[in-house]
Amino acid sequence: MNPLLRILARQWFMIGVACVISLGYVAPGIGQWLDAHFVPNLIIIVIFFTSGLAIRLKHIGEGLLHWRCHLLIQSLSFLLAPALVWAAAGCIAEGPVRLGAFLVAALPTTIFSCVAFTAASGGNAACAILNAVGGNLAGVALSPLLLGLLSRSGGGLDVATIERTIADLCLLVLLPLIAGQVIGLRPSALRDRISKRQSYIGMSCVLMVMFCAFSKSIGELASQLNAMWRCFLFVAALHGALLGAGWGIGRLVRLEMSDRIAALFCGSQKTLSLGVPLAYSYYRGTATPVGIVVLPLVFYHLLELTAGSVIVARFARAKEL
Repeated sequence: MNPLLRILARQWFMIGVACVISLGYVAPGIGQWLDAHFVPNLIIIVIFFTSGLAIRLKHIGEGLLHWRCHLLIQSLSFLLAPALVWAAAGCIAEGPVRLGAFLVAALPTTIFSCVAFTAASGGNAACAILNAVGGNLAGVALSPLLLGLLSRSGGGLDVATIERTIADLCLLVLLPLIAGQVIGLRPSALRDRISKRQSYIGMSCVLMVMFCAFSKSIGELASQLNAMWRCFLFVAALHGALLGAGWGIGRLVRLEMSDRIAALFCGSQKTLSLGVPLAYSYYRGTATPVGIVVLPLVFYHLLELTAGSVIVARFARAKEL
């Protein structure tokens, strides 16, 4: 393959984000029409139904006894990340960009990339799968609650919004995921084809939902550019802190190397697939521009994929020595 085409193929999601933002600017009416007709909800259902089909749980029992690793990963996702963002949120001006940092902090780990990176680095893949699935199931309830706690500004907790968001995520995320798992119990050629292409299917669907969100928010993007760059540096520092904490605490509590690798990837990554529907549901009916809120998460996703690839390469070189 031509070197240029190889680079473009590797960076297809980043190119897709640029195209989505450009299309949202040029033709916002299309995205707004799709949003008004609940197309994003249907796309989100597709994301998690196909995720349920692709997830393999047959080896998950192998990771059940590694409770210290599970505790570390979920503590990084749901305790340390929100605490760090809450403590340092003053670095970002109030507005949708700061809400985007809160969104990043409130999310669980990824469903697929953390498992892929863990396995490629010689880590405990069964443990990674358990935390990926368990974290996302817990995130249906915990992430809206954490987002509500972080984003309240001087007022009380918006319990009604949190309850509505949890109900939405149960319908859009939890039920399709379970349905995909149930249907996927029966082997089929279709399930195998979806499993092989799930990362592309899921991220392509996320781009479509992002297009709808940007189409409603593109007019406010220019006014947020200064805060956006500050937030990008902020979430990059957050990712670095979580990587360091996963590895350092893993060594401190004397986790096995394979578990430490799982903690490194699973504890530092944040799921874009759950983050987009969470932002969509939580800020539905408000003046908050969802397209801007999700941009810090998009940057975090690109960063975690890049950092993960570099770390996997370093583990591969270490094995060759």
